[in-house]
Amino acid sequence: MIKLETDKKYRMSIRIHADGFSLYIYLPIESSKPIYTYVYDAEETLSVTANLKMAYEKLPWMSHPFERVYVTVDNAMWTPIPSSFFKPEYAEDYYYQNFPKHPNEKVFHDILPSNDLAVVYAIDRTALEQLQHYYAKTLVCYAQYTPLLVQLGFEGKKKNGRKLFAIQVADHLQLIAMHRGELQLVNKVYTPAPSDMCYYIFNTWRTLSYDQEVDELVLIGHERVEEVQQLLGLMKPYIAHVGIVSSPFNDLDSLIRCELL
Repeated sequence: MIKLETDKKYRMSIRIHADGFSLYIYLPIESSKPIYTYVYDAEETLSVTANLKMAYEKLPWMSHPFERVYVTVDNAMWTPIPSSFFKPEYAEDYYYQNFPKHPNEKVFHDILPSNDLAVVYAIDRTALEQLQHYYAKTLVCYAQYTPLLVQLGFEGKKKNGRKLFAIQVADHLQLIAMHRGELQLVNKVYTPAPSDMCYYIFNTWRTLSYDQEVDELVLIGHERVEEVQQLLGLMKPYIAHVGIVSSPFNDLDSLIRCELL
């Protein structure tokens, strides 16, 4: 169990996913990497709000007066909208054109000027109120992929090439294509096996007319890490520049960049 010192300015990231919560504690003055990680397994019969309350009671360090608390919801349901077409007052309309409406949820949006993009998503209203009760003004919420899109755009502007990012999350593959930091494509596909991942990656690569000798494929392992390693071996004979990046969802630099937008 971690012991937090009262005179240091810690930050915490909470990633809410189907199985529970992934909690990351940072000390920014020392590193952008977590100094402590804890995975809280949720009770399947309880709501997100009830599980949050139990976690808060069981883990005393969660009540520490953090300098900032970031919350991201591990939810595949999000909609990217070009900034030039986005109007905040129509955020719910954009969102529910793509996804079914659920009771007790609140629609939010993140504006990403550097990507010329708005990301529209939803959060359980009761869980949000619970988090606001715990963390008040230190709380910041983002869509799961907002910090990643900001980071990819930032990194992409430093290079001229095109990149296809294949992010494995649960039983689906999130595909994000970038060219010089600009978003080209976002797609989510059901991929229960590495062979399915191969099919959709090659199909996307061909659709975008990417060059096998010049452009880059980045595989991001998140949960099914062994399968991503297997996928790397399947891709290398066909695409010259293939690499693996560990889970991007706990990177403090990306979260801080979102605050600066």
